[in-house]
Amino acid sequence: MKTTFLILFSILVLSACNIDSGTKKVGFLATSFEVERFRKEADYFQAKMAEYGYEVILEDCNENHALQYERAKEMLEEGIDILNVIPVNIKTAHNIVDLSVNQDVPVIAYNRMIMDADIEMLIYSDNEFIGEAMTKSVLDKMDGGNLAVFAGDRMDPNAVEQKQAMDKMISQYKKAKDINVVYDTYVEDWNNEMAAIEFQQVAKVYELNGVIAGNDAMADAIIDIIQQRDPDYPVFIAGQDGDQIALENIANGLQVATVYHPYDKLAGKAAEIVRDLLENKNTEEHISGKVFNGFKEVPVVRIRSEVISRENVESNMKN
Repeated sequence: MKTTFLILFSILVLSACNIDSGTKKVGFLATSFEVERFRKEADYFQAKMAEYGYEVILEDCNENHALQYERAKEMLEEGIDILNVIPVNIKTAHNIVDLSVNQDVPVIAYNRMIMDADIEMLIYSDNEFIGEAMTKSVLDKMDGGNLAVFAGDRMDPNAVEQKQAMDKMISQYKKAKDINVVYDTYVEDWNNEMAAIEFQQVAKVYELNGVIAGNDAMADAIIDIIQQRDPDYPVFIAGQDGDQIALENIANGLQVATVYHPYDKLAGKAAEIVRDLLENKNTEEHISGKVFNGFKEVPVVRIRSEVISRENVESNMKN
């Protein structure tokens, strides 16, 4: 009787272990959760994956690529089955991918491409639409005059694709509206303080009528300087990300628009795809195309962003 009890007890313990180990884990590794949109998207992704019955480990790395590699190692040691990465450095993050793939853990690049790496796919926003929308929002308001462009980091393919779209849209408006581009640059690390310093220098030489800022943090930093210099002088400014401060600036007439990346659509689609991969389902229906990353033709999923302007800012602030 005692032997039978021990056998039954052992079977129950082993069964429990199998149930626990059967819950698959997903890693979500961001650059920094100080970035408002990444915090929101990570939280939404985690909640959505929980609905699907999966555990998510969230980590960031204070924009440090070496620390991001260590965080990835820790996640792999915790037994994740798939890894989503917003890379700090798109050129060195292949080390994270190599480490993961060698342990049969597929990697999805989220928001930014990872170069020269065997990634499963890239999920990101439609950069052509973003660049066009920001530019159009500013140029539609201008009757002509001087324009300054502060794009994102030159080493970030997102910034490059957006800048190409900006340039294309500017060329369409330039003659019709007599637009004069007096300053046109990329801003390293999308750094708002650097953008503000450069804007100060440009504003000493030119009276600016419009500014296209790489993101809302840059836009807000530039707005602060304009308010200090001459709060009554109209400068039309647009950014992207849909940050809370941008919505407030738009509501107060200080910013004409922000291009918002709906976290429920972007993170929600990522969760849906990760679920399909974990359940060995076909993901072809999600794919928008392919982009070469130096190693392979990577399937990409592009999510359309939304423009928030004075006309719809109140409803978005409520949401």
